[in-house]
Amino acid sequence: MTDDYILQTLGLAGASQSIKQGAIINVRTIAESRLVLLLDEILTGEQRTRFDELQNANDERASTWFLEQFPQLQELYDGIIEEIINDKKYQPRS
Repeated sequence: MTDDYILQTLGLAGASQSIKQGAIINVRTIAESRLVLLLDEILTGEQRTRFDELQNANDERASTWFLEQFPQLQELYDGIIEEIINDKKYQPRS
């Protein structure tokens, strides 16, 4: 999911650079928060322990391990962004 796609879909392609930057930060921050909450719900105890071990050791393999456990992670993230975009598109502007 590209920043350009997000901006275009939100109708912000012609907005100022500061508005564009703020919108992208907003959308991606919300998406990442929702993804973390979702993953927290589906991690097993064993998976959580292993990930915590890798993360606490600042092991570079933590990201790789996570993607191996959840190969659909990018699809989940993109789906969450689509939901956010659709929510924002239909909010009445004041």
